[in-house]
Amino acid sequence: MVVVIHGATYAANLPGQELQTVYGMNITTYFQLFFTEGICRAAVPLFFVTSGYLYYRNFQATAKWHCDKIFKRLKTNGIPFLFWGLAVIAFFAIAQAIPATAQYFASPDRNVMEFSATDWLTKVFIDPLNSPLWFLRDLLILAVFSPLITLVCKRLSWLWIAFVAVVWMRWLPIPVYVIRIESILFFSIGAVLSFHHRGLVEREVAVPGKIAYAVTAAWLIFIAIKTYHLCALPADVLINGKPQSVHDLLTRLNSIIAIPSLWIAYDLLPKSAEKKWKLGQYGFLMFVLHHPVIGVVKKLTLKLLGINMVTVSVAFVFAVVSTCAFVILFGYLFKKFLPKLYAIVCGGR
Repeated sequence: MVVVIHGATYAANLPGQELQTVYGMNITTYFQLFFTEGICRAAVPLFFVTSGYLYYRNFQATAKWHCDKIFKRLKTNGIPFLFWGLAVIAFFAIAQAIPATAQYFASPDRNVMEFSATDWLTKVFIDPLNSPLWFLRDLLILAVFSPLITLVCKRLSWLWIAFVAVVWMRWLPIPVYVIRIESILFFSIGAVLSFHHRGLVEREVAVPGKIAYAVTAAWLIFIAIKTYHLCALPADVLINGKPQSVHDLLTRLNSIIAIPSLWIAYDLLPKSAEKKWKLGQYGFLMFVLHHPVIGVVKKLTLKLLGINMVTVSVAFVFAVVSTCAFVILFGYLFKKFLPKLYAIVCGGR
């Protein structure tokens, strides 16, 4: 889902050219937004709910448990966070130093050679150049504050969730710095489920097919409507992040609806799909490595094909598929020839 989100090509800034876009009420834009701003936006809330649930699944009310958890997260998340953040900075530095590739990595906020001391601190620890690492950053912060999260989730339960949800919906203007409010909300939901509803979550109950199909269809219809509305908005709402109240509301509603919808839709999969998928072992590597790869693939593909209604769709699909294939191949070779290093930089996964 994350790779698909970052595969969007409806707007492209090719070397030496102004931003070009096909954004608007057309099938090309609709096709991409249905996935990138619709279905795949379920990724972040699902990640954090799952992380919060698993973090507290074996909870023990001792200081040692909290300390052990925090130190374990430093190993599983902290080391990969620093390694893959610095690796991408090094990659950009090398690419910017080579004339043939410099044009593909030219960006005022990514000019590594001109980083100040503050820029280095920011791009390594706060706002990584390898942007998807914000997820690991937030997990590390949540681990540090896990004793406090434990207290509010155990004592206040859904009252705490309701309060954070109000802030997340922007109905209560409380500023949150560095960490994202959605991280706190969905991690806390996972924690509350683990503390108070573990039996319900882990009980194997198959949802009747008709209900599962109905729920899934309702979610897809909601996404279809949301996508239509987004296509009709000015391009700068999505491309430049200009606030738009209806779009913001629909985006947050989608995050809430997506979790139970996907949970129920899972029962529609054939039982054979539950077997271990060998390629799944590269999921974490896909997460930390895909962003710089897919950025290069998109630019090269669009430079070769040009930008029009057809080529941006071709580039979108090609970028996602080729990036996944490259990372899996790289992961296979990395794990085969450098298994110990692979284990360290993937947090022991």
